[in-house]
Amino acid sequence: MTDEQALIAEIHNLPQSKQAEAVDAAIRLIKKLAKQNGKEPMKKSRRPKAGSMPGLFKIMPDFDDPIPGFEEYM
Repeated sequence: MTDEQALIAEIHNLPQSKQAEAVDAAIRLIKKLAKQNGKEPMKKSRRPKAGSMPGLFKIMPDFDDPIPGFEEYM
């Protein structure tokens, strides 16, 4: 039996409620080791960088003008 098979067998022997916890711990350990070895995959930025979409939005000259019908709230 290989180490991998032994690990899988041990995880299957755990109570159902603890199996997901064991898998999560193993994944965290793998990511930690990959980070230490410099093999961590590059993370994609979820937010665009400022200035990366020039010309996409245009602010009209009357942007700050009062909206008709809302004078009593101003």
